Amino acid sequence: DNALNFNQSYHCNLKNGYEANIGYDLKNVCSNGRFSSVSFNNKEIQHALDLMYTIHEFMNKSVDSIDIYSYDNDGTTFYSNEEFISQEFTKDNTYSFSRALLYLQSARSTGYLPTKISQYSACLECIFAIKENHTKNLSEITSNLLSSNLSKKDKIFTDMRDVYSIRSDQEHGGQIKYLNNHSQKEMIELSQRLDDYVRKVIKYIIKNPELNYQMGDIEKKSATRLHFKSKIS
Repeated sequence: DNALNFNQSYHCNLKNGYEANIGYDLKNVCSNGRFSSVSFNNKEIQHALDLMYTIHEFMNKSVDSIDIYSYDNDGTTFYSNEEFISQEFTKDNTYSFSRALLYLQSARSTGYLPTKISQYSACLECIFAIKENHTKNLSEITSNLLSSNLSKKDKIFTDMRDVYSIRSDQEHGGQIKYLNNHSQKEMIELSQRLDDYVRKVIKYIIKNPELNYQMGDIEKKSATRLHFKSKIS
């Protein structure tokens, strides 16, 4: 479910023989909250590389500079990527798709399901530019955008209401009331379905780059909001 990243990179200059390896402590957890291994064939790897360039173009639009704090220790240089992200992707000129991808990365870095579900939800809210009536708008936009089949729409709508309930309880430090009437297994399955919904919405955004608004651009943000609200039947 795309919970994939690297934690080791290598560089080799064939002209002068210089070699280096860089370690990065980064974990990614599947949508069910568990770690797993997977192999890819050449076609899948090529598809991932093609998408990487597409995503890179989206992320690049939000970056003003490339200054990254670094420090040296025993001949190794360490770069503070998180500080750079915090500085660059919280500005008014940050693009919504870049911010949404950061929420998605945050979701996929934790195995604690309420936090994972909350970050998935924030990713969608950012893309849809939701301003008010969050539960209703999040549920209606997602269900109408992803399906025209009535029963499937109803299922997505119900899922998204449950998602926002969990998000609200999680962000306000309360009891996860969803678990009063549902099992842990059902919350795992909800998280897995939500991951699928988020992936489909991101594919929609990639195909419609005009919806990628700057956070401080009120006019463009409103236009994006109206686009998604028009999906509500």
